[in-house]
Amino acid sequence: MPPPQNQRADKGSSDEVRFNSRLLEILDLPPTEREEGARRFGERHPEQVEALRRLLEHAKVIEDAELKGIQTPPLERLKKLRDRSGASRRYDIRREINRGGMGIIERVWDDDLGRSVAMKVMLGSSTAPSAVDPGAPTKLERFIAEAQITSQLDHPGVIPVYDVGIDEDGRLYFTMPFVKGRTAGEIFRYAREKKNDWDSSRALEVILKVCDTLAFAHERDVVHRDIKPSNIMVGRFGEVYVMDWGLAKVQGQAEEKAGRPRVGSSAAHTVIHTDRSKKRQGSSSTTQAGTILGTPSFMSPEQGFGRIEEVGPATDIYSVGALLYTLLTGYEPYQEPGANVRPESVLDSLLAGPPTPVARLEPNAPPELVAICEKAMARKVAQRYASMGELSRDLRDFLAGRVVRAHVTGPLAELRKWVARNRAFAAAAALALVALIVGLGASLVFYARERDAAQRTTRYLQEILALSRMEELRELEERARKLYPISPELAPAMEAWLVEAERLVSALPEIERDGRALEQEPAGAATLTPIQLRWRRSQIARLITALIGFRDDAGSAPDTLQVALTTIPAVRRRLEQARRVEATVASEAAAWERCVEEIAQSERYGNLRIAPQDGLVPLGADPVSHLQEFWHVGSGARPLPQPAYPAVSSSRWIVTGETGIVLVLIPGGRFNMGASHDSKAPIHHDPQALEAEAPVIEGVQLAPFLLSKYELTQGQWHRITGNNPSYIYAGRKDVKQEIDLSYPVERISWVECQEVLRCVGLSLPTEARWEYSCRAGTDDPWWSGDASAEFLQQFNLCDASYQARGLIPNNKVEAWDDGHAVQAPVGETPANPFGLHEMHGNLFEWCLDAWVYYSEDKPSGEDGHFTKERNDNRAYRGGAYCYPASWARSSWRSSYRREDKFSEIGARPAASLRP
Repeated sequence: MPPPQNQRADKGSSDEVRFNSRLLEILDLPPTEREEGARRFGERHPEQVEALRRLLEHAKVIEDAELKGIQTPPLERLKKLRDRSGASRRYDIRREINRGGMGIIERVWDDDLGRSVAMKVMLGSSTAPSAVDPGAPTKLERFIAEAQITSQLDHPGVIPVYDVGIDEDGRLYFTMPFVKGRTAGEIFRYAREKKNDWDSSRALEVILKVCDTLAFAHERDVVHRDIKPSNIMVGRFGEVYVMDWGLAKVQGQAEEKAGRPRVGSSAAHTVIHTDRSKKRQGSSSTTQAGTILGTPSFMSPEQGFGRIEEVGPATDIYSVGALLYTLLTGYEPYQEPGANVRPESVLDSLLAGPPTPVARLEPNAPPELVAICEKAMARKVAQRYASMGELSRDLRDFLAGRVVRAHVTGPLAELRKWVARNRAFAAAAALALVALIVGLGASLVFYARERDAAQRTTRYLQEILALSRMEELRELEERARKLYPISPELAPAMEAWLVEAERLVSALPEIERDGRALEQEPAGAATLTPIQLRWRRSQIARLITALIGFRDDAGSAPDTLQVALTTIPAVRRRLEQARRVEATVASEAAAWERCVEEIAQSERYGNLRIAPQDGLVPLGADPVSHLQEFWHVGSGARPLPQPAYPAVSSSRWIVTGETGIVLVLIPGGRFNMGASHDSKAPIHHDPQALEAEAPVIEGVQLAPFLLSKYELTQGQWHRITGNNPSYIYAGRKDVKQEIDLSYPVERISWVECQEVLRCVGLSLPTEARWEYSCRAGTDDPWWSGDASAEFLQQFNLCDASYQARGLIPNNKVEAWDDGHAVQAPVGETPANPFGLHEMHGNLFEWCLDAWVYYSEDKPSGEDGHFTKERNDNRAYRGGAYCYPASWARSSWRSSYRREDKFSEIGARPAASLRP
């Protein structure tokens, strides 16, 4: 008997709904997966195969039509735009908002609709046929393609295009909404500083929205190719837009295969001028406008090598990973603390290898996010996330407290995530644990005969022991920070500290066994509740990780000073240095007697009588300068004499990566500090003098002091701290010099210099001490009184060798070639009359003083220090390899923030004489 008619209708309706629902699911699949989805559907519903095929064909026709809009040859579009140009002026330009590699963004008033909009205008040209440069169709194509692609990507994360055309002035433009907001770069900075209600979780939501937008574009075969913080805008209400699709590529379209641009060629880059101290030029965030497209700091390796055939969705995945890198570290990839590297140098570094690991720059970064970042930024395309969706899934899992697939998985990883998601339960378990421990004494006898109670008691005691060990570890770390400066007097305290520290880590095997036992114990076992089990696992895992790092330096960031201060290997190195100092200095008693008498009889020192200085060994007077020199034992090996000195070499000592600091005893005296460009100035007239060098301060009096003969080397810094933060580091291969540990250390902040030098009983020199030592008794801008090219080319300044490396000069390029494209090893430049090297050029050098103008304060005290502090800026002196000769004059001075790090700033240790 046939079913009632209404039942058949209901069933048909239901089938239709299911069919349409399944069709929509299949249409939502990426085009590459639809065929497989349709095949599986056909196996289950063979009667619907033909209908499904026809509907998919119709859908493809619609999509192809949309894609055709994107892929219409841009020059055809240009012709149509020219045909309808010449209309009445619709837009009233109010102001320029931004300027990029291909266009200017202006805020304009739309007279037709009465609203403010943003207008992007192609840089630099009219589009009239006679004005179009035959060599510039690529620029026109990209500009028009940007408008086409942006208008076709109908997604909340893409700014819609309102209008496109050529105005009555012949300018090619398109208009879009005027977005009020901030760039992702600003948001990342807020998140790291916890400002304006931003934190890392909220900033990750911004990156997630970028992922969603790009996933949408990738499904439509569009690759952005220039993802960077300045191309991400965050609106006032949380909306996130991916901007500037000018370099976007529609996959499948032909494109000229790129080659590596000639470094230094004017076509290879666009220079962006910045206002940092009004002297920096170039930016690693500049979009390359030559054959390689993208921004070097955020560019994938395949873009950098010009392998256009490999450019695809994985290219954007790499750049999103670079966004995450910037959020986690506070620095763009290859643009590390203070490096200020030019685009060509960033490109060189990109081709040479991966950027500095996140963990070096930010040791506290969540390991899950570090793993996501590293996977997204893998050098090989195949090692990255397979799709933008996979990347966003890992980010969402992290935010939700679930295990991230890119990170290590397993029970402990799951446990840590559970504790983070269930803090209330974990806290309750902890409180319950404490309550049970309090009642343990009263209940122990009662439960002694019960097996499970005995096991429970053992677990509680183990937990208490684990917590106490963690507290003991923190206490040892705090005490280690105070075991400075390195001296024989602190050796007993170091020995006692090591005994306690080694006793603590000796328990590690036992703790690891407890951890394994907890891993194997099933949840719900009689001895522990599931919450107690999970919480206890997390505590044991945390303690194990901390103790391994404490024992081995493992997991510590080699770019932080904490490694130098708090681990067992660090304190052991410190103790060895203290013992070496004690043994060496004790054996040099006779040398000290001679030295003290020689200084007392020296007119150069004004018959000064000094006491033997702890940690120093006399090396005798320099036969040229006649000043006494000393070996700082705790910083490295005794310097070896230079056989050719002074006949051939200007350096008294052979300086290697193992050599310790050599200090010169600078005689006290009075000098005039600063310079004036005023031709009427009675002293220190210098036409090149800047405002900050004036007025000249007359009669600055200084007591004798110690100053390093050379700039602080990478080897010396490494021995003190256990790391080498230099940008031009020992062993680096992408410069035309063999870099070793005798090169000066750089990319160190003023704060770090003071902390590290304090550890070895030294400090930075005051500005007065520095200039006095540089002048070495002269009143001229150069210690020789000679400003000729023949004299100046002996120093490492910005010259032909620097420019030949393809770097963008910061200022004037001197005509000579000193043979050094970057810094030189210490001791290679001529010594001044005090026997000091690198006082002119090589690296800038931090000084002790806060930055002041001479009209505000005067040097005071025996060391000539300034007492006022206007802000966090600190002075630096001396010139550098990437700046012209005028910046290396004796009186030249400038400042940076105390936390800044740059690849052209190093340090020269100093010390006051101890009574």
